[in-house]
Amino acid sequence: MEYIDIKKLQKKMKITNITLGKLAGLHPDYIPRLKHREIPAGLITIVQLLEKMPEDERILFIHHKLKEADSEKNQNQKS
Repeated sequence: MEYIDIKKLQKKMKITNITLGKLAGLHPDYIPRLKHREIPAGLITIVQLLEKMPEDERILFIHHKLKEADSEKNQNQKS
């Protein structure tokens, strides 16, 4: 999978770089920088899994993962 394929799938699934970055555990600015680099296997796996999910399942999955990432961020800030 190449960068252009990921961008097409992002557009199709209406997922921003920020959301995809949080799901993959990457900085959102890192996603556009992949244009001329090798795509990490973890990012490819996440995009492929999201693509295979029905839309309603995908929305719930993304919501749950973003909520989980925010709660981890808040816990780290308190420590």
